[in-house]
Amino acid sequence: MRVSSLEKIYMLLKMARVARRINKNVSIKKFMQRSLFLRSFFEKEAIVKHDNKYVISTFMPPFPSKAFETMLHAIKKTSEYVKGNTSLPVPISTYISVTNKCMCHCYYCSNALHRAKKELSTEEIINIINQLQDYGVSIIGFTGGEPLLRNDLLEIIAAVDDRSSTLLFTTGIGLTEEMAYSLKNVGLFSVVISLDHYKKEEHNRTKNCSHAFDSAISAIHNAKEAGLYVALNTLPSPEMIRSDEIWKFLEFAAYKGVDEVRILYPIPTGRILGKNLFNEDDINRLKQIHIEGNKRRSLPKISVLAYLESKEFTGCGAGGTRHMYIDASGNLHPCDMIPFSFGNVLEEGLIKCMERMAKAFPRPHPECFTRSYYKELAEFMKKDVASADDYIQFCSSLGSEEMPVFFEKMV
Repeated sequence: MRVSSLEKIYMLLKMARVARRINKNVSIKKFMQRSLFLRSFFEKEAIVKHDNKYVISTFMPPFPSKAFETMLHAIKKTSEYVKGNTSLPVPISTYISVTNKCMCHCYYCSNALHRAKKELSTEEIINIINQLQDYGVSIIGFTGGEPLLRNDLLEIIAAVDDRSSTLLFTTGIGLTEEMAYSLKNVGLFSVVISLDHYKKEEHNRTKNCSHAFDSAISAIHNAKEAGLYVALNTLPSPEMIRSDEIWKFLEFAAYKGVDEVRILYPIPTGRILGKNLFNEDDINRLKQIHIEGNKRRSLPKISVLAYLESKEFTGCGAGGTRHMYIDASGNLHPCDMIPFSFGNVLEEGLIKCMERMAKAFPRPHPECFTRSYYKELAEFMKKDVASADDYIQFCSSLGSEEMPVFFEKMV
């Protein structure tokens, strides 16, 4: 349920009080400058209330919560990193691939570049979870492949304590009513269901799976019944954006009772490495959908990645300044869209792998890294490269970029 404008102000005041407690060393003047900047951001956002907590989006933990405070500490430490005062950032989120197996074959799947044969055991994944939580990661997402194919998924999610919020990314295949309630009972906060179209035949076509649509719709119902925060991951086609058919999809999502729609776009990686399907006009249309959609109270909360990761806000946080990814073998990547491995977290430990990655990604990028350098990346991946040193050299050759506005304000 969306909150009123008055309740949003109340929430922001409470949030500012918590942020001030964590940032006592920041001058009043600097704190107020940051607060005013963030206020301008929140004015464009719809806030959802779920289980007596406020949800700004699935890209942040709910408030109030211990995980939200973990995030504030992470932002503080990363701001110091960007200023050059510490050696490593602390990302807000890390997604762990728990399997490469999947019933679907999406044309845009990034996991096509992460097809390692070995998959992690229950104990190994819990080891990674412990490392991430001890390091200060506030959102842990479980992805794949299809995570619901793992018989130990409930045990894995139960291993995450309240220092972090949890997301489950799924096609919806296998999300029965019983499983939805079990996920809620072990502490899962949100299920993020992949749905690309309101027309059954179109969604099944993008998934290359004849029962993908029916499974997703059933999963939405089951997750809602269990009391989970229900979000959709949507990758609309360029035609949907250009024809404004995306609004019909958002109305369909509202009809189904979805809490949030995360609108992504096909990033030129995985099966579409080197193919940039969205032009700049399309990206600008997406940004406007975020602003306009969050004004319409009849729609779910809208989170457009192109808007949130624009240089006008946080930029691209791949590489640890906001986000990172661990594949199904335990290898650390800047995100699942960037096929660069900086070591195995189980073999070398999280810190050592992050130190290596920080040399390639020393600061946030103003726009999506993979989309900005899709041509260079496609050429680079044709070469016989396999070491972190190769990736560091490649990233260093790209030159310097301007700082996203969020980090300018934070430092």
